[in-house]
Amino acid sequence: MNVELIKQQLEANPNDPEARWKHGCLLAFSGRWEEAWPELEWRFKGHRPTITKRAFYPRPNWDGSNCRVLIYQEQGFGDLFQYVRYIHELKCPYILHVQPEVYNLLKYQNFNVVMIGDPLPEYDQVCGSCSLPYHFKRIIAPQFYLQAPKTNFKLEGKIGIAWAGNPDFYDDGHRSCDPSEFLPLSECGELVSLMIKKTSYPFTDLSMKIRDFADTAEIIDQLDCVVTVDTAVAHLAGALGKTVHLALSYKHDWRWQTGETTPWYPTFKLYRQSEEGNWKSVFNNIKEVL
Repeated sequence: MNVELIKQQLEANPNDPEARWKHGCLLAFSGRWEEAWPELEWRFKGHRPTITKRAFYPRPNWDGSNCRVLIYQEQGFGDLFQYVRYIHELKCPYILHVQPEVYNLLKYQNFNVVMIGDPLPEYDQVCGSCSLPYHFKRIIAPQFYLQAPKTNFKLEGKIGIAWAGNPDFYDDGHRSCDPSEFLPLSECGELVSLMIKKTSYPFTDLSMKIRDFADTAEIIDQLDCVVTVDTAVAHLAGALGKTVHLALSYKHDWRWQTGETTPWYPTFKLYRQSEEGNWKSVFNNIKEVL
């Protein structure tokens, strides 16, 4: 993001939703989280892309009161996994309204969850899942906050990998990489693909076992660790308390800031491109740690 350009936009129009949202991203990137949360809420007044539109829910925004609140899956699966930690903090009745791909996993947590497309019970107010930090005004970072369904198969000594996210994401070209970048890690142990898309590379393919994120969680739970680019798999593994080595592009998301660790996930270690497009050094650094 161009810091000076954002400043100019805010000076010209302090109520520019896009500029205010970008300002929030810059504040979060700098670790100024309390200042960032209100600014990030400006996304609703602009044209930020979402999975589920706020207009689908004809109720007022949640004001934090003890009412029946509907929390809907606003952004991608990774965003949902990141912010669903706040469900444990809720003191009021809630409904978690989510896509089919995550329904079974979140139902397993004993959350009050309803799949999009199924009838909704009555509710009073509504909250986008990415607005939960705004309401709680803090980052909570337990060692884990989701549990994987139990499975009978074992994957001890194996490393889970994921090289790409949703191709429809506007910045996917920066965060995803070619699966060949992971090949040097094969010297460290057997590599298990956590992708539903098959590849010709010599990775253990479990795509036939993955129907939804509950299945992905089962697999992750059996692995020694996960090496991944910035995808939903990363957030899911972190939510499960798994050791994660996160490979980040040069132009990475604001939530990862600048260090080797993140306040969001105690089990993460972050590795960054030193120059745009150079994944080789990232995976060499991961290989040295593995």
